[in-house]
Amino acid sequence: MTAAYRIFLSSPSDVEDERLAVQRVVDQINAARTADQPRFELFRWEEHFYTADSSFQDQVVQPAECDLVICIFWKRLGSELPPNYRRPDGTTPTGSEYEFEQALAKATEAEPKTPDIFVYLK
Repeated sequence: MTAAYRIFLSSPSDVEDERLAVQRVVDQINAARTADQPRFELFRWEEHFYTADSSFQDQVVQPAECDLVICIFWKRLGSELPPNYRRPDGTTPTGSEYEFEQALAKATEAEPKTPDIFVYLK
């Protein structure tokens, strides 16, 4: 079985068109690949089901576990997380900020330096 590259897409809902464009590109790459080439697995928060017994963020695939994190922003940084996600300075990040910060911490502290992180502004 061929390996897969895990891609985490982090962005709020105000960039839905861009999120769909990323999905189309990943689908096109996967459709054109040969059997011996790796697949790309794209993780988008809106494509999964979440239970009510824990917070949404607790159930999202962790960006630090992926090979590539793509962040897309425009007017918003997402919704503020519950208080248990407070940073050491007392501020509470949004979901997208938290995902970026988790990926960056992993990429700068671990070997190999993954995930790769790309940030785009609309």
